[in-house]
Amino acid sequence: MTGEIEKSGRPVAVYSADSQVLRLGEVFAHMLRGVRRSNYLAYRLVRRDIKGEYSRAAFGMLWDWLDPLIFAGIFYALMHLRVINPGEMGMPYVTFVTFGVLLYATFVDSVLMPLRIFARSKALLQHVNVAPEAHLLAVYYRILFNSGFRVVVMLLVAAAFGAISPLGFIAFVLVYPVYILAAMSIGVLLAPFNAVYADLSRLAEILLRPLRYLCPVMWVLPFTPEQGILYTLNPPAVFIDNLRALATLGTVSSPVALAAWTAGALATFVLGWFVFHLSVPVLSERA
Repeated sequence: MTGEIEKSGRPVAVYSADSQVLRLGEVFAHMLRGVRRSNYLAYRLVRRDIKGEYSRAAFGMLWDWLDPLIFAGIFYALMHLRVINPGEMGMPYVTFVTFGVLLYATFVDSVLMPLRIFARSKALLQHVNVAPEAHLLAVYYRILFNSGFRVVVMLLVAAAFGAISPLGFIAFVLVYPVYILAAMSIGVLLAPFNAVYADLSRLAEILLRPLRYLCPVMWVLPFTPEQGILYTLNPPAVFIDNLRALATLGTVSSPVALAAWTAGALATFVLGWFVFHLSVPVLSERA
């Protein structure tokens, strides 16, 4: 186990043979304290990263707006020119694709960014007076920041094409942070293992590319009995389909599957957070 004591006014890490895993209440209390005292530090970390990133771009945040808008425009043109025929989907195709692509982009960010915490924050992780939760909060805030542009674009596209439910979209915005946490559960759980075997992040990138085509991102998934099972076992497909329906139609398409995957993902997030909290003091030197 690792602990912290004050010696000559400076924090010192202490290692012992006792296992923190056996004292769950103490560990979870320490995790919650870490969240409370790390909020401002996480904000500063995100602000530093954003300022550093946009200071090197002449048009700054404009690119964050243009990227999804150009993508939506391309698919609208393809549909208008009859290059693609998406069939019946209950909403304009450009709205369907815009929501699908941007929701999937958030899912990818939420998986990959936690996986790279140890690689991106090596120097800061070695400071024993910085709670591990500061790094998780920083990742969460950065994904929320990136998602802000996407949510605005989805709102504009849905409103422009008359495919929006005002109350449903408000609920969609309120649920979006939970969607991010649910998607982060995979990356948070695997982050300590990726610090030892960096191949995990590369493998995740490879798997996430084709997974896009097994989700209702650019087309409606057919629902034969066998394909329905595949859909139910595919968490990003369930989240994307239901969140898009909530924002545009004011209802969810598969409430039972959505509730089950949300509960399972949040439980996985707590488990991953627990493993991450215990792993940081041990793995920070190897990051």
